[in-house]
This record gives sequence, structure tokens and C-alpha cells, in this order.
Amino acid sequence: MIERADTHIALLLKENTAKYFQTGFMIKERKLVKIAKVGNVIEFKNGLTGIVEKVNENSVIVDVTIMDNYRDLELDSLTVVNHKNYKIIRDSY
Repeated sequence: MIERADTHIALLLKENTAKYFQTGFMIKERKLVKIAKVGNVIEFKNGLTGIVEKVNENSVIVDVTIMDNYRDLELDSLTVVNHKNYKIIRDSY
């Protein structure tokens, strides 16, 4: 059972179907995933970190230029990360 705070929590409406609501949560395959907000710092894929620039239904667009070794890793400045594949490490930068 999922508890409610000040937000409404979405329930699965169809079998194996996820719905994204503006609560900042997504329910997928019976797992509750916390959705990052613009400005959050997230960690993903082998310890990479970045600032969330945009939140989409299934993913976030992340600016990775905050990492000291950004140029050494030869990464693009922005990357897309699925909501299932990151964790929030700081609420805002």
C-alpha cells in the first residue's frame, strides 16, 4: 500500500502500464520511482553525476558539465537518463 502525503499517488490503471503524474512519482511494474525535478543533482551509470535540465514522461535530460572530469570522459554536455536508472543525490544545485 502506498501512503499519501500532500500529493496524489497514481494507481496502475491497466496491466503493466505506467502513468506519470505531476506528483513527482511514477509507478512502473509495481515499483514506486521518485522523479527528479529541474535543478536536482542525480547520479547514474557508473557514478556519473549531472544537473537535471528538463523532466520528460519517462526520462530526464541531464547536464553533465558539473563533473570535474567531464572533458576527459569525452561526453556530450547533455544526456538522457530513464527515471529507473538514476538516484537523486541533492535536491537542488
